[in-house]
Amino acid sequence: MAGANFGCGSSREHAPLAIKAAGVACVVAESFARIFYRNAINIGLPILECPEAVAATAAGQVLEGDLGTGAIRNLDTGESFQATPYPPFILDLIAAGGLVEYTRRKMGDAKKEEAPAPGRVAFQGERGAYSEAAAVSLYGDDVELVPLPSFEEVFRSVQEGSCSLGVVPIENSLAGSVHRNYDLLLQHELYIVGEVNLRIVHHLIASPGVRLEDVRRVHSHPQALAQCEASLASVLPQVEVVPTYDTAGSVKLIKEQNLPDAAAIASRRAAELYDMQVLRSSFEDVGDNYTRFLALSREPVVPTGPSKTSLVFAGKNVPGSLFKMLSVFALRDIDLTKIESRPQRGKPWEYLFYLDFEGNLQEERCRRA
Repeated sequence: MAGANFGCGSSREHAPLAIKAAGVACVVAESFARIFYRNAINIGLPILECPEAVAATAAGQVLEGDLGTGAIRNLDTGESFQATPYPPFILDLIAAGGLVEYTRRKMGDAKKEEAPAPGRVAFQGERGAYSEAAAVSLYGDDVELVPLPSFEEVFRSVQEGSCSLGVVPIENSLAGSVHRNYDLLLQHELYIVGEVNLRIVHHLIASPGVRLEDVRRVHSHPQALAQCEASLASVLPQVEVVPTYDTAGSVKLIKEQNLPDAAAIASRRAAELYDMQVLRSSFEDVGDNYTRFLALSREPVVPTGPSKTSLVFAGKNVPGSLFKMLSVFALRDIDLTKIESRPQRGKPWEYLFYLDFEGNLQEERCRRA
């Protein structure tokens, strides 16, 4: 958006244009910083600071910025500054008039009643992981599954196009949210196109011939260990707990290293895949143990039935701020299904709010909220 003017102070006629560019990390005076920061954080962008530009706008001077090249010119003095240019996605967002309208246009290009073709589906962990089971639940047994060692690589594989979809856990009914994936959602331009709640049944697994009294170490993902904490304390009170990157990966590790004094907490499918034995079934502390998984795609899907939307926002730390932000949903009878806070990077004791609500941007009441 070459030639877009951004001003402050006495130059109030430029304010609407600056606000229209909400969602973009750009050079603004201190008086507008909060507006830009609140909106930029919704798509994971920081505020870029330029001392010369801040000083100029604080003095009531007007700046002209070319977001494509990063060139900034002081219209009052003729002085020039250089900021970081913005990628094409950001320029498209500005041209659309903001994040909501940009998303609506993207969704308008999607075909109704037609989810992305499964193709290659990435998940974190080894074969036999619960994420694999979630992917199969969503897309069937015939889908091509791609196990990856980290959540970061799952997001990256979908973002870069080597996989068409990714399936990641976001919340467990016992251990709570998977915070790393909340952070990664903010850092990537991906759409949530599916969700499944998977019943989690943990098993204590060891090599064939190993007895329960032989076990000195238990390996598993930290979430699985947390979900079996009471069971471990009851059955194996002296055992050493060893956190690993994956439940099924723990079974694979014990198998490959032939560890006679180790066990893993994982699915029955993992025990079958690696020819291991189950020492204890249903090892989780609480029977009603579910994990919510999300399916991620580069392209949106227009919902045709009941749907859910996720968003993230931030606000000023003043009395009533959160109440006012949430009231836009209550006044329109929009059901909120989850809200959670996460720290803002670079802003100690300031927080982002992740929120899920029933509905989508094709609904007028949701757009108005």
